[in-house]
Amino acid sequence: MKTSNVRDPMPAVFFFVIDVSMNAVQTGATAAACSAISQVIADLPEGQRTMVGIATFDSTIHFYNLKRALQQPLMLIVPDVHDVYTPLQTDVIVPLSECCQHLELLLENIPTMFQDNRTADSAFGAAVQEFSCPSTACIFVSAISWNSPKCL
Repeated sequence: MKTSNVRDPMPAVFFFVIDVSMNAVQTGATAAACSAISQVIADLPEGQRTMVGIATFDSTIHFYNLKRALQQPLMLIVPDVHDVYTPLQTDVIVPLSECCQHLELLLENIPTMFQDNRTADSAFGAAVQEFSCPSTACIFVSAISWNSPKCL
């Protein structure tokens, strides 16, 4: 009898990237994206094998530490969009079962956090380049700026 080594399937990883530039906030695109993401997350299977993460961008990229031990999600800003890096090795993408409350809080607060944003520049190109490979990246953008670093 032949046995085969079958490895466990890769975890489902969903990384949501939200435009928080002045245009996105003023047009309601940021709030609409947060609402849509909340609805999607509610429908995802809540287990150790479903991983999620969130980032936002204007002229910089903002990662969020979603570690459950924190009182609230922690924003980490990467200002250099020409050489984007993930500021943490862990806790940016975490199991959904461990961060549901932080995700809900963050998605509810993002539109308010950036409501006075006057940054018209967009790091959209850098965001696409950074988040297009290792996961299922869902990028919400209000307008494509051809002047942004690493534009498409």
